Amino acid sequence: MKRILTFIGVFFFAASLLAKSVTPAASLPTYYQTLQGKSGKSLFDAVHAVTKVGYSSLGYDGLWSAYQYTDLHDNGYVWDMYSDCTWKSITSNHCGSYKNECDCYNREHSIPKSWYGGSTSGPGCDIFHLVPTDGKVNGIRSNFAFGEVGSADYNKHGNKRGSAKSITITGGNTIAGNTGASISCSGTVFEPRDEYKGDFARAYFYVSTAYHDMKWDTNYAQYVTNDSYLTFTPYLIEVLLQWHRIDPVSEKEINRMDAISSIQHNRNPFIEYPELVEYIWGNKQGVSVNLSELVRTTSEE
Repeated sequence: MKRILTFIGVFFFAASLLAKSVTPAASLPTYYQTLQGKSGKSLFDAVHAVTKVGYSSLGYDGLWSAYQYTDLHDNGYVWDMYSDCTWKSITSNHCGSYKNECDCYNREHSIPKSWYGGSTSGPGCDIFHLVPTDGKVNGIRSNFAFGEVGSADYNKHGNKRGSAKSITITGGNTIAGNTGASISCSGTVFEPRDEYKGDFARAYFYVSTAYHDMKWDTNYAQYVTNDSYLTFTPYLIEVLLQWHRIDPVSEKEINRMDAISSIQHNRNPFIEYPELVEYIWGNKQGVSVNLSELVRTTSEE
């Protein structure tokens, strides 16, 4: 359940309520001050640098032990964003093989690793977008892109897989176009449950800036590019924008970032300052960031 901690000057119309407060520019970590006054590509590059501050790779094998700090419910069970399965032990029940749901869980690349050559280094082991999920559902998701499903051939736990539907741009002038425009994608996509759509969107925006300068596989050109500015295509950006807007940052998401920060030693600027998404991809493109007015999410009130 989302909750409001503080309102200062901004109200988000959304399905859930956002935990937030404003942090004065003088109190921000030094690396966030580098965003002051920037817009467009220069802001994108500055956020890229922020995502790298303190970063120390856990390695792919290190994810199993990391999950005991980042992805447990209060009752000690693994927090699975794809299913309702319950695993009490973080150190066992790893896939391996599976036949049915709840047999085991694995390390889900929410951004398919095939999009960047199959590596388990770089984004391939960055815990901000790798989450524990049921092996069976993960297999159903496969390496299909996230998107809005039109006709579903799988529909369970609030997740859907099926043919992609066109989406209408709803957020004003965005990097994908103008309000009212329709943008489409062909083929099969996977749509996660509503309560985690924003979580996945902000993980994607993080990877988009943190790893935009690596080589992306153009076999997936409906979704990724090798543009010097954009990592994802207009269709995927617009999907993520809409998910970011309808599902604001939750306490669960903030707590996960704090735990990741303690072991991977960097943070996700789009969880900490969700408005940055609008300045880079959304309806505040071209507007210079004023840190004294930037809304920050926090769990410390």
